[in-house]
Amino acid sequence: MKNIQKYSANGNDFIILDSDFGQTLNRPQIKLLCHRKNGIGADGLMFATSSDDANFRMHFYNSDGSEGQMCGNGARALTHYVMTSTSWSLTQGAFIAGDGRHQFRIENNHQVWVEILTQGGFTPHNIQGFRGNSCKVGVDHLVVPTQNLKALDINKIGKALCFDPAFPKQINVNFIEASNGSYQIRTFERGVFAETDACGTGATAAAKYLESLGNNEWPKSFEFKGGTLYVNKNDGRYWLSGDINFLFDATLGKDILADSKQLGNE
Repeated sequence: MKNIQKYSANGNDFIILDSDFGQTLNRPQIKLLCHRKNGIGADGLMFATSSDDANFRMHFYNSDGSEGQMCGNGARALTHYVMTSTSWSLTQGAFIAGDGRHQFRIENNHQVWVEILTQGGFTPHNIQGFRGNSCKVGVDHLVVPTQNLKALDINKIGKALCFDPAFPKQINVNFIEASNGSYQIRTFERGVFAETDACGTGATAAAKYLESLGNNEWPKSFEFKGGTLYVNKNDGRYWLSGDINFLFDATLGKDILADSKQLGNE
């Protein structure tokens, strides 16, 4: 019997496991659990383990079973999970992810803000008729300004840019459009290899891009299909917040993981 919880953070959905179960899984098994027809279905899978120099360590896996360094919306969901599944009553703390140490804080008893780490500046690109700028915000991101966001075939164009030879390890692709003082954004995510309803590190990459153009108003809001994400900047640190919804908890009474090998080769 395996215990799981399901969370949604602005439409990004995640499976969260206890650490004992999570540490036993291999890549095909994670891929199967995230599969939307044969498994539970999720954009990613996470679990937390103890850490000597932080409140917890975040382990994040994409829906294809690959390990990810960081996921902004996932970090918000996992922080909420840790805070509500333990006796902690913290209003601030820190966790370790693949890209380093992150701070978190809790406001108004439930709103989770997590620090998003950024590295270096932007590299300009002119690829397949699109002009964009890449940067590292937890993971690699390409920010592409556009004026016809609704009309874009994000899965087709995003996949083409994601797998362009300019990005040997693939890249997350964020299309952004200014609209009445806020910003509409759609993201094709590496690891999911499809458009997702929101992307926290993508929102932060977009905020950093706008800042590079001279937009220093904070916080910035970004409208995704899954709702609004907010990026703030304090003392040189970028912070992310948005909606978090606990969906359900369940027990795996049947060992669906026995069929994981066939899915691992898809």
